[in-house]
Amino acid sequence: MDQLQTYLTARKRDGIETKGDFARRIGITQTSLSHLLSGRSYPSLTLAFEIERATDGAVPVSAWAPK
Repeated sequence: MDQLQTYLTARKRDGIETKGDFARRIGITQTSLSHLLSGRSYPSLTLAFEIERATDGAVPVSAWAPK
């Protein structure tokens, strides 16, 4: 969650992409993305791999593993 929030904050700050843009890019709704960011839900393994791919590895699948 934290790694994805950090990634998205940097993208917005740099004027590259909004959260809504990112959500569309990975094929989910902005509401679903909000739930991921708040910890109310976790991505499927397929979605976790899509997030890793879409972030060029900045948010690896392992970021979603329990600590």
